[in-house]
Amino acid sequence: MEYARVRSGSEGSLPVLVYIYNSGNPVTYSAANLRDALTETVKDFDPEGKDPTLKQMVLIGHSQDGLLAKMCVTSSGDKLWSALSKKKLEDLSLSKKLNDELQRNLFFEPLPFVKSVVFMSTPHHGSFMASNLAARFISMPRKLVDIASHLGELHQKLKMPAGVRRGVPTSLDGMSPNNPVLLALADLPPAPGVTCHSIISVKGEGLPEDGDDGVVAYKSAHVDYAASELVVSGGHSCQENPAAIEEVRRILLEHLAAMNAQAK
Repeated sequence: MEYARVRSGSEGSLPVLVYIYNSGNPVTYSAANLRDALTETVKDFDPEGKDPTLKQMVLIGHSQDGLLAKMCVTSSGDKLWSALSKKKLEDLSLSKKLNDELQRNLFFEPLPFVKSVVFMSTPHHGSFMASNLAARFISMPRKLVDIASHLGELHQKLKMPAGVRRGVPTSLDGMSPNNPVLLALADLPPAPGVTCHSIISVKGEGLPEDGDDGVVAYKSAHVDYAASELVVSGGHSCQENPAAIEEVRRILLEHLAAMNAQAK
């Protein structure tokens, strides 16, 4: 996992931050790493917390990345854990290592400096292309492999849903339409004060509501709480679509105008 920083624009302008990660890792694990990386990066840029512009961050996530972005602007409460077990985590006799990792992955609060999110072809309700057949090609970091050795016993104790009993779930498991954690996340709204936008790609002709981009169906990518939604024509890689690029530009300029208005 690496967190890369790329500066753009004139001296003194805000950087563009690019998050680079192993996309085969569990979605909640990657999201926890992203939250940590963003928090540390903001501290690096502004250790005294005096720069108001760093409190106006926009996250743009394509496909699975959109799920990670949502987990930066959402309060999970116990909703994700409850999708796995009816028992409270604190009532279980777990090692500190396992307890801490479950807390980090499944219990989180929104990052206060993220104010807007752009979802691009994001499978909020799963992808119909997610398949365990490809999981054999995904390798887990040693940290997760160690934790997996303890999960078998935990699964038996909690009688977890069948879709999450097979050790540490990969990202493919996490994007299955039958994954209870993904479905619980889909029901969670963004935090107050966070504006969400959605760009959805649909191939072919016909009603967008009945279509898909070859990986994600429109009905999975659509969220009722989006302040704006643009449907573009094409496949899943909509980040390369000129109409999608122009929409991202519009959203960023709108966000910048709102920032400037607040500063006056």
